[in-house]
Amino acid sequence: MKLRNIAFVSLIGLYGVISACSGSQTVATNSTPAEEIVTSNVPSWFNVEGFVTEGLQHTSSASAISASSATAIEKASASARNRLEAELGVRLEAVRAQIAETGNADVSKTDFLIILRNAHAQIVEAATITNSEAVDEEGVFRGFATASIAKTDLAALLEKGFTGHPRYWGTFSGAPGFATLVN
Repeated sequence: MKLRNIAFVSLIGLYGVISACSGSQTVATNSTPAEEIVTSNVPSWFNVEGFVTEGLQHTSSASAISASSATAIEKASASARNRLEAELGVRLEAVRAQIAETGNADVSKTDFLIILRNAHAQIVEAATITNSEAVDEEGVFRGFATASIAKTDLAALLEKGFTGHPRYWGTFSGAPGFATLVN
């Protein structure tokens, strides 16, 4: 019985020591939305809007922090690619919805949705990192990166994704909203 009480008291004591040693801590995210960055160290090429379509390409920007400059750039680059894919995914879904509003039932079929999703998921790999830089901010590095995809490359990537489904591709690529994304 005494051994059991000693074990219980020891366990409570250990819990107390662990609780006392671990303070509350704010956890920073690895990727910071571009609009939340407030620093004078932002590179001039970095677009704080996060996503833009200019001329012949779609571009997204992202920032990330790390103890290592290389890791900060790597994380910012991955975030920029993912943001580009997500933003274009929203726009591609808008094109699909626009087609559905005309009464075309094909664009609501499961296989069409899967084909479109798989095709646009390839944007992450197809995107090019056009700029990247790490800035030392008092011992922590903030990486900045911009990912881009040419409109013609986006069209080719999507067309490749629709291979074997010419009717679906014709319907999707013929939509006015699609033309806006790739021309």
